[in-house]
Amino acid sequence: MGNFMSALIVNAIGATLIYGTGGLALGIVGPWLGFQGVGIMAGSLAASAQAYYGNLAAGSIISLMTAASMAAGNKIMGFLAALTVGVVGGAAIYCTGGLATGLVAPMLGFGSAGIGAGTVAASAQAYYGNLVAGSVISKLTAAAMVAPTP
Repeated sequence: MGNFMSALIVNAIGATLIYGTGGLALGIVGPWLGFQGVGIMAGSLAASAQAYYGNLAAGSIISLMTAASMAAGNKIMGFLAALTVGVVGGAAIYCTGGLATGLVAPMLGFGSAGIGAGTVAASAQAYYGNLVAGSVISKLTAAAMVAPTP
C-alpha cells in the first residue's frame, strides 16, 4: 500500500476517533495503526502516513493521535508501575512483617536519598501524584531512607 493510501486511511480513522468518539477509542485503535506510547512505530500504517506528509503541522490528525497515544502510554506504564510497587512492596511490608522491605525497596527504586529518578518507584509516584501518609510507597520510602540502602 502506498504512502498516500496510508495517509488517507490514518486520517479517516483518526478523524473519526478524535471527533466522532471524543477520543475515547484512541487507546484501543491507535496501537493497531502504529501509534504507541513512545511515538509512531516503525513500519506501521502511521509511519507510512507520516512519510507521505514529512514534517507534520501541530494540530494535524497524525500529531493529535501521536500525542494522545504517548499520553495514554505514560498512564498505562504509570499504572503498571503503581501496581508493581503496591503488590511487591505491600507483600514485603505486610506478608513478611517488614523483614523483606530492606531487600525489596532498593529493587523498586527506593534508596537512602529517597525515590530514585527513572525507577519503577518514580513512575508509581508520578502516577499517584501526592502520596498519603501510611501508603505502601510512603512506607517503602521511609524504610529505605532509614535502612542502609544504595
